Formats: sequence, structure tokens, C-alpha cells
Amino acid sequence: MRKDASEWKPRIYAALGVREYFIFDPYREYLEPQLQGYRPVQGAYEPIATYPLRSEVLNLELRQEEEGLLRLYHSQTGARLPTSDEEAQARHAAEARAAQLRQR
Repeated sequence: MRKDASEWKPRIYAALGVREYFIFDPYREYLEPQLQGYRPVQGAYEPIATYPLRSEVLNLELRQEEEGLLRLYHSQTGARLPTSDEEAQARHAAEARAAQLRQR
């Protein structure tokens, strides 16, 4: 059993007031299912039984899409949040379009 799923880490989380936590094993080395979430119920962390996993704290859904890929979605709209790479590509594309418009 990995440290994330051990008994002592959830006790530390509870002492710190962590309202929920999620663990993800992108290579399927130690978790089944690969994506798991936990919330405190009567003083002990219990698995979140629904899928996609919903973070009440972040107001996001966590979904495993492709093998080894975790994606975040807005809970109300269902919109997928871009990764940092996707965000950077979109920003560069917008900057290039703005530069082209300025040149005209």
C-alpha cells in the first residue's frame, strides 16, 4: 500500500482540517480505481462513491479521460478547464492574431 492510502496521512489531513482529498495513479501502479476521492464522514475519511468525482471545495469535477490523463471540468457548465500547456498555446495564438491585426 502506498503512503497516500495509508492510515497516517488521512489522520494528518483530518488534523489540518482538509475537507476532501483526491489521489490519482496515472500508471495504474497502486490504485484501483485509478482516481479516488475522500471526504470526512463522522470523523473518518470515506470514499466518494460517485463518478465523475466532484470537488465541493473547488466546485470542479475530476475525470480520468485518456490513459494517464486527469482533467478538470466546471461543475455547473461542464466546460473542460484547459491544461497549462493548452492555456499557453491559446495565449500565444491570441497574441499572434493581435500582432497581425496591428500590422494591418
